[in-house]
Amino acid sequence: MIVLAWKRQWIHAIQFPNNRMMQAIVKQMGRLLASKSPGKLVALGSLNGLLPCGMVFVALGNALLSGSVIGTAAGMVVFGLGTFPTMLAIGYFARQINGTIRQRINRVFPVLLTVVGCMLIVRGANLGIPYLSPKIQPIAANDTAKKQPLVIECHVVHKAKQGAND
Repeated sequence: MIVLAWKRQWIHAIQFPNNRMMQAIVKQMGRLLASKSPGKLVALGSLNGLLPCGMVFVALGNALLSGSVIGTAAGMVVFGLGTFPTMLAIGYFARQINGTIRQRINRVFPVLLTVVGCMLIVRGANLGIPYLSPKIQPIAANDTAKKQPLVIECHVVHKAKQGAND
């Protein structure tokens, strides 16, 4: 994530050409968008799943784990419905941003992505820092018979002393 954030600054001279498959997919999507066919949305959704997008691949993997065709389809429908408002808002607000603000965002974006990347590294480091890097205690081999759940300690709750009336 950090390398991708700084890609423009580090390797701006390298251009990655579109491969033929990508060009064919994008061309076909353009044709489908212009058509008035009733099945165009299904075809567009199918082609969209072939585009290289990490979040789409995660959603596809999650949907495939459902174990049934209906569960898989429902998972992808829910993913699409969940991302639709955000994609609409991004499209709208992208047109509202002028060149000066766009340049500022382009300068700040790598820094923000680096901070998020560093936070993900610290969180995965299992350092035992509450809320930032909680300690994950693995289940010992002899505890598997007891079927104890995985314990993640974010904070410790101390019980108040109980009074005589409790």
